[in-house]
Amino acid sequence: MRPLFASTGASRSGFLEPRLVAPESDHLDCHPRLLTHRSFKSPLWLEHLLAILGICCLEDSPARWVAVHRIHHAHSDEQPDPHSPLVTFLWSHFGWLMVNNRDAQALGAIGTFAKDLLRDPFYMQIEKRPWILMWIGLAQVPAFFLAGLAIGWLGWGREAALPLAASLVV
Repeated sequence: MRPLFASTGASRSGFLEPRLVAPESDHLDCHPRLLTHRSFKSPLWLEHLLAILGICCLEDSPARWVAVHRIHHAHSDEQPDPHSPLVTFLWSHFGWLMVNNRDAQALGAIGTFAKDLLRDPFYMQIEKRPWILMWIGLAQVPAFFLAGLAIGWLGWGREAALPLAASLVV
């Protein structure tokens, strides 16, 4: 018996999709390499698109993410590091995401560590209107579902469409 939400198509797509979207992945790395370290250039429209995909990971706005990451590099594994392993192993991996760190999230920290991003009107609008993050988070569900449905249908046939669409949303 085949599991309801598993298929070869879903497995293949699941292998490819996080590489583009997840900021902690090893490949495209929009937030760390493009926005934080500026280690590669892209057209502005592509940078903004990748930043929106990074927002889909629900790890705050690009400017706040960049500020936290730059603070981390400035104070790596010391007390001011927002996700220092000196606190606990779990804190350094995901605990810091669940607690509002007032020092790292303060406007002063963002202005100091991400001022280059805030010069871009696109990122400034996201900071001025935090509800944009919520709408991007909600809009990704039908967008990824429809993309998975189309890719599954075109790539592997009708049987793969629904499982692939569901796996991209879950």
